[in-house]
Amino acid sequence: MTDLNEPQLPAGPVPQPSRATATEPDPSGNPLRLVLLVSLVVLAGIGGGWSLLTMIAALLVMIFLHELGHYLTAKWAGMKVTEFFIGFGPRIWSFKRGETEYGLKVIPAGAYVKIVGMHNLDEFDDADSERTYMSKPFWRRLSVAVAGSTMHFLLALVCFFIAFAFVGLPGGGWPTTESEMQSLENRASWAVHVVSDGSGAQEAGIEPDDRILSVEGTPIAGFDGFRRIVADRPDEVVEVVVLRDGSQLTLDVPIGHREGADGDQEGFFGVGPYMLDETVGVGDAFSATGHAFGGSVRQTFTGLASILSPSGLADLGRAAFTNQDDPVVEGGSGTGGSGTGTDEPQAAGIVRISSIGAGLLGDGEIGYFLGIFATINIFIGVFNLVPLLPLDGGHVAIACYEKVRSMLRGGRPYHVDVMKLLPVTYAAVMVLIFLGVSVLVLDTRTLVGG
Repeated sequence: MTDLNEPQLPAGPVPQPSRATATEPDPSGNPLRLVLLVSLVVLAGIGGGWSLLTMIAALLVMIFLHELGHYLTAKWAGMKVTEFFIGFGPRIWSFKRGETEYGLKVIPAGAYVKIVGMHNLDEFDDADSERTYMSKPFWRRLSVAVAGSTMHFLLALVCFFIAFAFVGLPGGGWPTTESEMQSLENRASWAVHVVSDGSGAQEAGIEPDDRILSVEGTPIAGFDGFRRIVADRPDEVVEVVVLRDGSQLTLDVPIGHREGADGDQEGFFGVGPYMLDETVGVGDAFSATGHAFGGSVRQTFTGLASILSPSGLADLGRAAFTNQDDPVVEGGSGTGGSGTGTDEPQAAGIVRISSIGAGLLGDGEIGYFLGIFATINIFIGVFNLVPLLPLDGGHVAIACYEKVRSMLRGGRPYHVDVMKLLPVTYAAVMVLIFLGVSVLVLDTRTLVGG
């Protein structure tokens, strides 16, 4: 979550923008802070390995590209940009090129680009009056405000496309609804992940990474189809064709039995699956990317409407600060007799996301990592467009309101008095702080097993 300017609360009387004299920034750094930062990176590498460092680097690139979008569009619009920083708070390291200071700050909670004259509370030199954000046409201001989210959306599209066209995703798809997930499971190619001890599969010599091609001459597609075939044959010995290391083997597998959900006996084969990564080709990757992007955007809107509602905020607070369980999305994946259910936490912050991403990279699940990274970017891109300051969407809302008011005034420019918006802005900041702290508590509790 970033703003075009580093969050600040005004103090004292409202300044008159064009009468103030800007002070020259003093690029500086603190060697001790830089040493501390490097030490933390080294510790992360020691504790989490290359996969955690890669995930952290990916998040930093994401943050950098967001601000780069604001920076480039502001420059193209002729606005004066005085600062471009990753992080907030005291400087760690910085340098100045031209009129802009670039660098790192202590608190890694986002980044910001400082543009002169964002609103009527900003001070700036009279000489810069023609280069302020407020002085530019509506479409220029709008392009700067939406540029950060646009970069997130572009990054998501690129990640999805690479995953579909070149890397591969489990089953070759990215489900965004329960029905799509079911359809994917029904058609996805799969291989044996685990073999249950004492099962007929183990007795017959089924091994992890085997691909089951047919049972009693019936071709196998998705795992659900395989499970239904097995369920109908309790206590039978069936002929199974498997693919192992490029060769087909025919095995006789004694199917066991267990009690089904309806109380009847059903077949128990004894294997658990994993879906195989599949690409869809460059041509189909365009449509697959559009579908995954659109579905993820819809999911994000639904999720935001839920979590930002009064009941959603209350549930999040209870989950974080009481003994109530973390809200979860119930889900599960069946296995042919050895299924296990999974509960995925609904709210995830930077700590948990880093852990999940590092785990996926460590397991070599590059396609799934790209998909997760794409959905993170979509979420942040949409969230930043919520029409409240200090989010980018607040600047979008102001620009649109100013445009309408100017049209109603016969074209005479109208500028919002941001001072009147401060109560709403303070409330929004408090909600953002509550969200951040709550999710951090849940992340920490999940990772430490509390």
